Amino acid sequence: MILYQLAFELANQKPTWLQRIPQQIEAILKQNTIAQIAQTLKDTRSLILIGSGMNTAIALEGALKLKEASYTHAEGYAAGEFLHGPIALLDPQIPTIAIHPETARKTIDRIRANQNPVIEIPIASIPELFTPFLTIVPLQLLAYELAILRGIDVDRPRNITKSLTT
Repeated sequence: MILYQLAFELANQKPTWLQRIPQQIEAILKQNTIAQIAQTLKDTRSLILIGSGMNTAIALEGALKLKEASYTHAEGYAAGEFLHGPIALLDPQIPTIAIHPETARKTIDRIRANQNPVIEIPIASIPELFTPFLTIVPLQLLAYELAILRGIDVDRPRNITKSLTT
């Protein structure tokens, strides 16, 4: 009930944001940007993903999708926490993908100051509450495009069992 109430409250407060999301997803799908990024990452074996706020979970999920679909070693981090230890992992062969970079600018600037590559995944300007709907799409596309470039069957990833156990 609480989730329904929250959904109705959000819909009543910002109906135009919710109504725009399908069109914004469609715009992301029509862009060729993700395919181009995948081409540049084709031979990359490791990636770091950073997100801030609600998009920290998207960084973790994006890393999981990259592992499952493209067999790329990927780790997701909260942008702020990344500066307190994991930043030591950086080297020029490990690109960082910044999700919704507007909220992680300090971390991105620090990574670039160390001469490490950062790929920014920008999205339309919407309230942060709604950004996960848009930020996950490019990461799923990236995992898919990398898998295709590497000749991996995205419908049958190795060692993955898609069943539930109790």
